[in-house]
Amino acid sequence: MEFLYFISGIIVVGVIYGGFLLNHVKSSYKTIIQQNQSILNHSTVKYADIQQEIDDTLSYMNDIEEKMAKDQYIQVSELNKEFTLLKETNAKQYHAFNFANKNMDKTTSTIFSEIQQLKSNVKALGADPNMLNRY
Repeated sequence: MEFLYFISGIIVVGVIYGGFLLNHVKSSYKTIIQQNQSILNHSTVKYADIQQEIDDTLSYMNDIEEKMAKDQYIQVSELNKEFTLLKETNAKQYHAFNFANKNMDKTTSTIFSEIQQLKSNVKALGADPNMLNRY
């Protein structure tokens, strides 16, 4: 019988100790759940703030990209106009230069022919002893 008292005592102590541990784990669990909820609430608020900042930044970046695209288009169209104007001016100058070059070649060949003719005439005059044969 004493043995039954001994075993029942051990079981009672084990049950009481188990209840104490269960109560301690339950209170720790409640504390951890409260801390977790607090951290989760804080994280949610921070996440919302960061998400708002990201959205604002993306909106700002989209505005900048749109402005850059518009500016780039304006600059490209202005450059295209300037290039077209330069191309037309260059073509006009090229034609004027070719015309002047042809005229210069023609004038140079005419002048060269006249100089050759003058040289031959001067030579002929120099060879004539009394210069009366020609007149």
